[in-house]
Amino acid sequence: MNRKIVRSLLASSAILLFSVANALADHIPPPPAPRIQFAPVGAQLDGDAIDDILVTPGQTIQFRVSIDTLNLANFGSVSYVLDWDVAELALQFPTGIGPANPFPTHGQTNLGIGSMNFTHINTRDQSGVPIPSIAGGGFVYTLDVFNFTVLTNLDNNGLSDVAVSQGSVNTAIGFFEINADQRVEVQPVPEPAVGMLSLVGLWFLIAASRRRRLLKNSFRWLG
Repeated sequence: MNRKIVRSLLASSAILLFSVANALADHIPPPPAPRIQFAPVGAQLDGDAIDDILVTPGQTIQFRVSIDTLNLANFGSVSYVLDWDVAELALQFPTGIGPANPFPTHGQTNLGIGSMNFTHINTRDQSGVPIPSIAGGGFVYTLDVFNFTVLTNLDNNGLSDVAVSQGSVNTAIGFFEINADQRVEVQPVPEPAVGMLSLVGLWFLIAASRRRRLLKNSFRWLG
């Protein structure tokens, strides 16, 4: 076979293989990664993009921030940022440490009004603390427990009132950012509609009027 034809066929095959490899790579999902998350997660109650939690002024609402390690690595440390709306929620101090938190050292840094960084460190071994699976299965560990007092200035404005972000971990091969992007909005429990209250009041008035007529007719019959 002519050498030029052979070279042409080889070049064409290489291009085809390269194109197929790229196409397959585009369809390969990214590997799972550890993530910071909190509960309760809320639910969609209105038309905005943030999940909602119904609250009443004066109540205490608790959030539990955890890390889902997916059993992928040992961690020397984990950190994240907690933000909250100080106009609607007051963070209670001291904050709590999760009962199954595997890290021996804990720290927090004030980043400004309504913003704090929380860090959990294994000071004895920065390359990573072994994190076993939880009894009963799973690899989700509660890191911190936060209690908030709900204030009277609740505002259903579509903005986040509690959020976690900027998650990172330190492993034997370096520092890495991890998934930490969760937000929730607190909003007041809806009051009964004015129309419903009016109907209830009207029903009572009608009932009272009928009772008065019945009593009046009864006395008239007795007389």
